[in-house]
Formats: sequence, structure tokens, C-alpha cells
Amino acid sequence: MLSSGDAQTVFSRKALVVDDDNEMRSMVADFLKTKGFEVIESQSAVDALTRIGRGDFTDTQTGDVCMGLDVIVSDLNMPDMTGIEFIERLKETGSEVPIILITAFGSIETAIEAIRKGAYDYTTKPFKLAEFAVTVDRAAAYRHLKRENQRLQVVARAQTSFANIIGKSAGMREVFDLIQRVADASASVLITGESGTGKERVARAIHEQGNRRGKRFVAINCTAIPDTLLESELFG
Repeated sequence: MLSSGDAQTVFSRKALVVDDDNEMRSMVADFLKTKGFEVIESQSAVDALTRIGRGDFTDTQTGDVCMGLDVIVSDLNMPDMTGIEFIERLKETGSEVPIILITAFGSIETAIEAIRKGAYDYTTKPFKLAEFAVTVDRAAAYRHLKRENQRLQVVARAQTSFANIIGKSAGMREVFDLIQRVADASASVLITGESGTGKERVARAIHEQGNRRGKRFVAINCTAIPDTLLESELFG
């Protein structure tokens, strides 16, 4: 049986509880609600995967099928699909939501298998609510950090790159601006600079940002072609 205890309130928003035991599922769900979670209940792993597959928790911007979840708590031994099989199916979607497995039939071998398959943590019944709350709190914090890291990476890429060119100095921002201004120009564009400064990369960026992006971009190293053959190589 579950016993009560003190625990830190978790900050996350939503949890999915998967268990075929109605009493245990409701008990875990009610406890998580007292810790500030919005809880969704599923009576089987199959039902949970159906909800995930139809986009109940999908983030429309990133496509992450479980971005709307902070943590999943799942029983291990369930009909039709075990908790470990559930983890395997979920990992195939690319989801990184932490999954906590709970079971009354615990063993070191099972715990190792669960962690190896991608479970965040593993808890055996009976367990104290205070200890369970700490595990859930850690999982939610991990999820929050992963999201924040992904957000910062997106921001960093947006601020330091343009058309696969990385740079954040004032000079590079001027280059990015110039690329955008000449991208649709019908006149020829001369790019100058010392060897290794990225002239071809800038040329590709102009091509990819302009109205000719659907056509081929052909780079030619003129220094590798003898003067007597250059005209015929370029114009046939």
C-alpha cells in the first residue's frame, strides 16, 4: 500500500499515468494532482500510444509527439503490452519525455532492463509517496532542463547563423543583410576576398535565398582550369 509523506511540489504541468489497476492508477493520479500536475489517465499502454499517435500531446511547432507531457508514470506488468515494450515503442517516436516504471514484481535484472530500454527511473511497490514525489520531481526538472536547452539552442542558432553561415559579429550581420538584399537581383554579383574566407559559401547562400533556389548551383574552381580551356569549359 502507498503511505503518505511530505514532498516538494513539482513545477511541471502535465503527467500521463498508465496502469491497468484502476485503484492504483487513481491513487497515483490523485497524488500527482496535489503536486500541481494536470493528470491524464490511461488504462493500458496501447491506449496511451493511441492517444500519443493521434496527437493529443504533440507540439505543433516542433512535431515532438510528447512535448505536452512532463513525465509518464507507467506500470510494468500490463496486458497486451508491458511497460518495457511501451518504452521501446515510445522511444521509436523520438520522444524524450522521462518515464518512471512502477511494479510489484521488482528485481535487479528487471530494473537494469528498464533503464537500458530508456526508463528514467524504476520504483517497486509498495513505495512511500514522499520518495515517489522526489523521483517525479527529479524527472520533471530533467524535462524542464531539456526543454530549456533546446530553446536556447534554437535561439543561439537564430542569432549566430544564416543560410548555414555562422557568425554574430557586426561585420557578419552586414554580410547576412547584403546577401538578403542581392539574392533576387538579376545582375551578376562579384564576391571578393582572400582564399578561405568563405566566398563560395556566400555564393551558395545568395542562390538559396533567391528566386533561383529551385535550380542547380554549380561551383567551378577556375584556377584549376588552364586559361586556354576556361572558355570552352564554361560556355561549351
